Amino acid sequence: SGNHSIIHGHDDDLVHVEGMVLSESDITLAKFFENAGLNITSENLEDYKNGDTCESAEKPGQVSFEVDGQVYTDPRQIIIQDKQNILVKFE
Repeated sequence: SGNHSIIHGHDDDLVHVEGMVLSESDITLAKFFENAGLNITSENLEDYKNGDTCESAEKPGQVSFEVDGQVYTDPRQIIIQDKQNILVKFE
């Protein structure tokens, strides 16, 4: 579609990469969040920020990202690849 960026979603719980990839920085998890208008960074998960109380644990929470079992703290480090399982956490 004409106004879709190279990395986007279709309301199907998948991240889509469609078109020619000129730079890996164009297909990071951070770029997907940015394109979707989401405030998800290494320090924020929408309305939560690092250090806010994690309600389920009643302790200061931390944003993290898990890709196929490997933990990351910065979504700019995550290059989207086929068949990844990505979990965004605040705990």
